Amino acid sequence: MKQNLFSPKEVDLGQLKVGQTTKIVFQSEDSAPPVRSVTASCGCSKPVHKDGVITVTYKPQPIPAHLKDQGSYIATKFITVLYKGREQERLSFKAKVIA
Repeated sequence: MKQNLFSPKEVDLGQLKVGQTTKIVFQSEDSAPPVRSVTASCGCSKPVHKDGVITVTYKPQPIPAHLKDQGSYIATKFITVLYKGREQERLSFKAKVIA
């Protein structure tokens, strides 16, 4: 598995409100092989790959019932990049989600 073909590898979005749509951009390095597919770890993240750039649209979901008393949760999401051949890379982002 090759490492760091996209940058940044991890993004901290800080604090987001439930339902607040945010875009995250990952830029490929010049040496990156062709991308076969890009997938998200959940349905609240929508990745799109075009011309060496992955743009992810993220919309935080409501606070889970067991965390309502604390008023927030930390969301950590992953984007898996599958290159032609069998190599892959995992990118991530996180946010503190508030009501």
